[in-house]
Amino acid sequence: FKIRSVKGDLYLQYNKLSNLKNLPKFVGGTLNVSDNKLTTLEGCPEQVGEAFVISFNNLENLDYFPKKIGGGINMVHNIIETVDENILPEVVNGFLTFDSNPLISLRNFPRIVESTLGGIGDTDLPEELIDIWMTDGHENSKDILMDISDLGVFRKDHTINNTALKELINTYKKD
Repeated sequence: FKIRSVKGDLYLQYNKLSNLKNLPKFVGGTLNVSDNKLTTLEGCPEQVGEAFVISFNNLENLDYFPKKIGGGINMVHNIIETVDENILPEVVNGFLTFDSNPLISLRNFPRIVESTLGGIGDTDLPEELIDIWMTDGHENSKDILMDISDLGVFRKDHTINNTALKELINTYKKD
């Protein structure tokens, strides 16, 4: 049988799950599917009322991500390099943690994180960019995220375009 919705929390971590087939379409509380063997979010609920925890899996992308999340997102320790457009919400009403992913771009990441933003220091992003992000107090985070991609800081082969990186650094450098 298949459950259509769960009003509270649904904890499925440490179960060696390889897929999310037959999960309910709605989870009212927290959905935790961390520490499994997931390579895809196919079958994921469309709506999670509170936090969505997908850490310590083998996710390469966030396809099938819930359309609506009411709280935080924890996606640490996966193998995500980029995020496709319109997958993550523009505003996260809680925390967003994404460290220990080989991220090469923050384009299409949320523009506003209401609580804690964690993880930028443990990615493949250039150290100079991380320094700007941290010292800027996230005041210009929306602009920085857009400029990383618009200026072409990362090439398709994942190498850094040093000219574009210098341009970005000079744009946000404090006097």
